[in-house]
Amino acid sequence: MAWLEKNSSNQYRIAFRINSRKVKRSLRTKNAKQAQIRLDRIEETIKLVDSGRLAVPKGIDFVSFVLSDGKLIAPLEQPKLLTIKQLEATFLQNLPLGNLEDNTLAAMAIHLNHLKRILGQSAQVASIGTNEHQKYVNRRSPRPFIS
Repeated sequence: MAWLEKNSSNQYRIAFRINSRKVKRSLRTKNAKQAQIRLDRIEETIKLVDSGRLAVPKGIDFVSFVLSDGKLIAPLEQPKLLTIKQLEATFLQNLPLGNLEDNTLAAMAIHLNHLKRILGQSAQVASIGTNEHQKYVNRRSPRPFIS
């Protein structure tokens, strides 16, 4: 029915099949006992759905419903992902007028342009991690200072 797996960082994940499609989701724990408890609850929820004692509400994703122990009654709202371009616009729009010198604003524009050029205007801010930071540093480091 459902089983536990460990990922490369030794965290447990739950796995099960739906219509011959394998589904895997992280349980965000390295504790075997906690993982087993979650597995038991998920298996129980699947059994209740299979027996008809619990119905997946219309418009709800089966996997999300099962992982919520059958408590999910409305679709999960997907967070709006902010891009670098949107972050820049919001940042500049909310700067207090007259608090920064023109040369400071010009320097900020230079840095923002480098960020957009290297990471891309449509890069999602939430997905920028260590690798992207290092990419930025590597691309900017060899460039000579331009006054």
